[in-house]
Amino acid sequence: MLTAEGCRGRRARLWESVGSDVDLILIATPWHIHYLANFYVSPNTLNVPSTSFLILERSGGTLLFADNWAARTAQDAWVDGLITFNWYNGRGPGRDRHAGVAAELGWWLRKRRPRRVAVESAHLPWVVAEVLRDLGAAMVDVTPTLREMRLRKDPDEIAAIRFAVQVAVAGHAAAHAAVQPEVTELDVYAAVHAAAVQAAGGVITMLGDFASGERRGGPPTDRMLRPGDLMIVDFFPIVRGYRADITNTYVAGQPSDAQRRYMDLLLRAKEAGEAMLRPGVTGGEVYAAVQKVFKEAGVAEHFPHHAGHALGLMHPEPPFFVPASKEPLQEGQVVTLEPGLYDPAVGNMRVEDDYLITADGFERLSNHVKGFA
Repeated sequence: MLTAEGCRGRRARLWESVGSDVDLILIATPWHIHYLANFYVSPNTLNVPSTSFLILERSGGTLLFADNWAARTAQDAWVDGLITFNWYNGRGPGRDRHAGVAAELGWWLRKRRPRRVAVESAHLPWVVAEVLRDLGAAMVDVTPTLREMRLRKDPDEIAAIRFAVQVAVAGHAAAHAAVQPEVTELDVYAAVHAAAVQAAGGVITMLGDFASGERRGGPPTDRMLRPGDLMIVDFFPIVRGYRADITNTYVAGQPSDAQRRYMDLLLRAKEAGEAMLRPGVTGGEVYAAVQKVFKEAGVAEHFPHHAGHALGLMHPEPPFFVPASKEPLQEGQVVTLEPGLYDPAVGNMRVEDDYLITADGFERLSNHVKGFA
């Protein structure tokens, strides 16, 4: 749960970034409403998909617009007021919930008559934009500022990510026990899901790669594991809006000598990347450190993707650990390292940890088993 202090701080920084002539800030994306007001709609209800809006006033006031189903979760939102559109009450036919909430906002804007409004330009509904144009209100785009703000996580965000990571760690403990001959990918997925839900104490959004055999990613199938098969479990759940992303490769039975060698290279490459995790280092430099281990071992052609990325409300987020990245690491970012090797003669393998960038280095957030332990 994001704190009142954290939400107020982010709103204050957002106001500092817009011009003094801006009257209102209008937020329309669910992730930024969550970021600024702790309004999070569970994915496991009729609340999804719904439309909500957050109004920030220069005076410091905050106003949330939502339909009557989504509004049921508004008790945790750090806002001063709530305007609700009666979408469906079980006694009469439901109306268009998206247009209805937008119409409520339009009605409020016509009364308020702002002169200049900061908006998320790519997510502003046409009907709301028309109201603002009719009022003669100028619009400025606040999206770049929000993206820049989200690079460095606040303490309440870090706490949310820590919790999501521990949920993912619980899922991996279940995967470690579940992967064995004569179980299916779906069996492993079910074990991971059950453990993660228990650890979260509630519903999560279950995302990840559960892939064995020739596949290196994708959802689970009914493929049965055979002795010696490798299975990549790249588990990236969403827990109350924030992400984790950790990976290990498990073996059904005993690994071959070639598989052991590749796993050792993966762990060494991850350690080389860790040595670069500190403020000021670019994403390209982190990638180069990881790739160097594979190049020196003569297996670089089997490493086809990024070496990691950041995460938070989204996955992936910048910075990206790719050759062309000149994005510098900053204190407060949460990033992953995920070296992988995919060789038809050996198998498909990947490991991954999550890290918080600190003033002088990093803190590893994930503590799941990696390798064939």
